[in-house]
Amino acid sequence: MRKKLVVAFLLVFAIFCIGTFNDTAYASDANKYQVLSPSKSSFSITDKVYLINGKAPTGTDVTIEVYGTTDLTKKNFNLNHLPSKDDYISLSSETVTSGNMGFFQKQINLILGINKVVVSFDAEGVADQEFIIYVYNKSIINNDRFGGFSKLKK
Repeated sequence: MRKKLVVAFLLVFAIFCIGTFNDTAYASDANKYQVLSPSKSSFSITDKVYLINGKAPTGTDVTIEVYGTTDLTKKNFNLNHLPSKDDYISLSSETVTSGNMGFFQKQINLILGINKVVVSFDAEGVADQEFIIYVYNKSIINNDRFGGFSKLKK
């Protein structure tokens, strides 16, 4: 009787352990490919240089494409009124490989105005990640002839 009880207990214990192991493996697959910076999908900065970094399994190729737009059409693009796909021009496209620790990073050059950054992982089933970065000229904001924005900052 004791042997049957011990065998039943071990069988139930083994079933629960295998189920937990499978759930853990599935959850970790979703987190293998991430862009850590930028953390927001759209934001504004004053610097024309930005550092993109993230994590992926060791040896994974990560393609970072940068697109920009110049407002020659006077459509006044901003974060609320984004350009269409045809209004973007390709600025750069570079491929980096994640290192031994599973991280990657790349410094990208941006232009004034709206920039779109697309990060693609060389893996099946992983969606591309897009980021909109608006680069503005800080000296225009500080200039009093443009509505006294410097007074508002103080």
